[in-house]
Amino acid sequence: ITVSTMDRLLLPHLLPEVDRAIYLDIDTLVLDDITELGRLDLQGHPIAARDSNVPEWLEWRAAVRRLPGRQANDVLLSVIRRNGFGQPAINAGVLVLDLARMRADDFTRTYLGWVEKYGFHDQDVMLAYAGSDRVQLPARWNSLPVLEDVDDPAIIHWAALPKPWEPE
Repeated sequence: ITVSTMDRLLLPHLLPEVDRAIYLDIDTLVLDDITELGRLDLQGHPIAARDSNVPEWLEWRAAVRRLPGRQANDVLLSVIRRNGFGQPAINAGVLVLDLARMRADDFTRTYLGWVEKYGFHDQDVMLAYAGSDRVQLPARWNSLPVLEDVDDPAIIHWAALPKPWEPE
């Protein structure tokens, strides 16, 4: 995880005049006009994201494994109280963000500290914030070639290893 992956957590703060943004990981390839993605109806939700192939409970188990037992339990209870438990985790490599809603929710001030306090990754923070309060991004807007075949991908995202540009 690099510092630049944390950028999406700062967008509501860094772009105060912008109400909506599309976030793309650096390991994506855009093949279609993303203005269509930018017009996606968020139906009042703060983000649109693709479901992960990992269940939420597994994501949380990995996220809290470095924490002492009591702190890990407190974090899990907090997240479960806020979002429930049992839905898929998210893949945060392609996101449509309602920055106005995120500012109204005080997202950056509330959640950025979780990176340092709990050692969370950006994807964990987005999951903790949005939980099931999200729109499911269609597969063509975050096609994962190592995991699936998508007939007409608009964005290809090499979320898994190996990356096609790496020698191995």
